Amino acid sequence: MRSRFLALLLLATGLLAGCGSTIPPYQPAVPQPVIKVTGNQLLATSTGNLLTFAGVTYPGLLTCADTTQGVNPFQQMASWRISAIRIPVSADLWTGTSCPTYHTRVSAVLTQAEALGLPIILTAQNGVKGQEDMATQSVATLWQQLALTLPTDPTVNVEWMLEPFDGPKTTSASIWLNGGSIKSATGTYTAIGMQALVDQLNKSLPGIPVIVDGFRGGMDLTPFLSGANAITGKNLIVGTQLTNGTATPLATWSATVAKLTPTYPVVATAIDDPSGCQGTWINQAISAARATLNGYIVAGWTVAGANCQPGVLLSSWTGTPSAYGQAVLDDFTAPSIRISGNQLLDINGRPMHLYGVGHPGFEYGCYINTDEFSNKVFAAMHTWNINAVRITVSSKYWLSTDAGCTSYRTDLASAIKTAEAQHFYVIIDLQSGVNPDYITPAPDAVTFWTQFLQVYKNDPNILAELYGEPHDISFAVWRNGGPVTTSTGLSYQAVGMQQLVTLANSIAPNTPLLVNGVVWGFDLSGVAAGYAINGKNIIYGTHPYDYSNKTIDTYASSFEFLNKTYPLLVEEFGDTQTCNGSWLQQSMPNLAANTDGMLAWAWITTGSVCGFPLLIKAYDGTPSSYGKPIFDFFQQVTKQYNVPLTTGAAA
Repeated sequence: MRSRFLALLLLATGLLAGCGSTIPPYQPAVPQPVIKVTGNQLLATSTGNLLTFAGVTYPGLLTCADTTQGVNPFQQMASWRISAIRIPVSADLWTGTSCPTYHTRVSAVLTQAEALGLPIILTAQNGVKGQEDMATQSVATLWQQLALTLPTDPTVNVEWMLEPFDGPKTTSASIWLNGGSIKSATGTYTAIGMQALVDQLNKSLPGIPVIVDGFRGGMDLTPFLSGANAITGKNLIVGTQLTNGTATPLATWSATVAKLTPTYPVVATAIDDPSGCQGTWINQAISAARATLNGYIVAGWTVAGANCQPGVLLSSWTGTPSAYGQAVLDDFTAPSIRISGNQLLDINGRPMHLYGVGHPGFEYGCYINTDEFSNKVFAAMHTWNINAVRITVSSKYWLSTDAGCTSYRTDLASAIKTAEAQHFYVIIDLQSGVNPDYITPAPDAVTFWTQFLQVYKNDPNILAELYGEPHDISFAVWRNGGPVTTSTGLSYQAVGMQQLVTLANSIAPNTPLLVNGVVWGFDLSGVAAGYAINGKNIIYGTHPYDYSNKTIDTYASSFEFLNKTYPLLVEEFGDTQTCNGSWLQQSMPNLAANTDGMLAWAWITTGSVCGFPLLIKAYDGTPSSYGKPIFDFFQQVTKQYNVPLTTGAAA
């Protein structure tokens, strides 16, 4: 891809085949954008899902020299859990003669950034001393030439957004809009207005979102409020820049940003704290941006000196944060789901519910049909109005990589990443152990969770279901462990749920933990009889089915009472007896009213429709005859509970 991009880039700038400086006329043969602006929202074109993002600015293209010491500056970004990258390009270096290698550097940097598959906000900076306040002809030329190559190769899932000019500093709303003569320290120059740049991008790159920063350094948004001097055009996103100690503090957002968000998508294109390294202000700014905006970008992904340098995120190119960067990293990796009393809260502290489906496959064998866990399959799940996917796994295959299951862990990692990229919360359910006759966790469960949580302890969208369906044991063994003998004559030392919770809390203190009851995950009555689990981030889970030992009249005493004290989730439910919808229509409203969400079993197309049961006819999400009542119910109940998506993509 890099050679193709570079060739087009050189062609666009007239550097191939003796083109001189002639710019070929633009031919609008570009792929459809994957982000679209609809009202005040950003949506994924393919799914219609609401998009928000949290990202960083990489300022490396603002100088001629590469200061990264040969390191790919984007390789470590994924571990910060970012979901967007903002890259300023110097129009002065692009159009001037002082940096002969600059076009090649731009190509190389954009190719590296594209490899992450994250949204890229490309912005122009002028960079001519004394002419920094507003865009000049060099900015228009930059966009004219880049229009021939953007968006990039459609085989790479990159979502382009374009910011015509970074933070216009003029104090005149009229100059900001229309351009004009500006007097600077080095003389007088002619500025190009933001309206002209928007018109240029709307024409040359139709469909691509355009971010327009306010004036006075990108912070003054009053033209959008008053209508006078406001920008007009297609696919507009309002941008605001926020710096500690400036004239647009967080306290003024209610008078500006909050009034714009009902009409426009609004993003903070640059949040920066140049005055302190403790993170207090930046944490407040990020919290406000999360609660108010469609996205935010923090400056800057570059390296500080030996000590903390405010506004610089890194202390080394390996991704090690500076003191200031650590505060930002803590925000980026904060859990998407928090537990407060008996409620699940989203990242902004609002009550939330989880609705989803169970997706089997990884519990049944070493080698998985990865097509069943493809981006297309997870995207189809959005037709069900859900926000969570439960993936069932087996410690037998996770732990037997040396015995032939060589791709199991990488296949599971790919499935998790793909589900998260589709903005799902992912529940990992340890459904079975090394021995298929285990009836409750064995020592291999300790090994599995130790290894798995070490890898995913900072993933904000993972929930850990510690064991799927304990059964045929007492509540004493369920909680504390002890010797058990199965109906097949197998004897082993069971591990209690308390041990697994304590272990998980120590490794991954922010990860929500799902603790299911006995009777194949259904019965939690022992929690009220002295067998409650101690620890944090505990969600109790239940598995109601239409069996004679799981009747609806026992729900109140078996699990519903817990929802007064703890979050309670229906981890799995289904009808395998009549399969005519009658049990579902009776049970689902009851379960929805008394829990924090429900996950239906199972998203698979093979086997008996009623016996498994099967929710879908095909992986495009078409409901089966059994799944149709669940599909219809989810359409309504998820709107009632305002089911949210995650706010970050996968690493």
